[in-house]
Amino acid sequence: MVQKSIEKIIDNDVHITINFDKEDVVNKKIHNTLFTLIRENNLQGRITIEITESEGMDNLSELAAFISSAKQEGCLIAIDDFGTGYSNFMYILSLQPDYLKIDGSITRQIMESARARLLTETIVAMCRRANIRTIAEFVSSEEIYQAVKEIGVDYVQGYHFGKPEQHFQ
Repeated sequence: MVQKSIEKIIDNDVHITINFDKEDVVNKKIHNTLFTLIRENNLQGRITIEITESEGMDNLSELAAFISSAKQEGCLIAIDDFGTGYSNFMYILSLQPDYLKIDGSITRQIMESARARLLTETIVAMCRRANIRTIAEFVSSEEIYQAVKEIGVDYVQGYHFGKPEQHFQ
C-alpha cells in the first residue's frame, strides 16, 4: 500500500497522509521501502505519517526512534485520535509530532458538552505552546466548524467539507 500511495503522487503536486499502526511503526521493511521511495522521488515534505493510537503502542522509545527517522527523511508526523484511549500530554510532548488530531468523539460533543469544549481548549493551548498544529476530526456542521475555529484549532476535517474520495485529481 505504501508503494501504491507513493506512485500516485510522483507526477502530481499533492501531499498525502499514510496511516501507520503499531505493526507498521516496528516494521523495518516498510520503513526502508517508504524512505527509499521518498529519496528516489524527491518527495520530502509531501508525506505525513499519521500514527494511529492503540493499546499496543507501549514502547515509547521505539516510537520516538521511528518518528525521528521519519522526520529526517522529510516526513511530517500526525498523532491520530488524541483525547481517547491511552492519550496523555507527556506522550505528545515527548514525541513532538507536527500535527495532533483531536478525536472525533470530542469534536462531536463540542456544542453540547462544556467538558468537551474545555478539553479541546486545553489540547489546543498545549499544542500551540509546543508548536504542534491541531486538527479537529468529525467536523460535520457549520456550528461545530465555527466552535473549533473560535477555539483556535488549526485545521479541520469532516463531512461538513467533503467525504473521502477514492481517487484524487
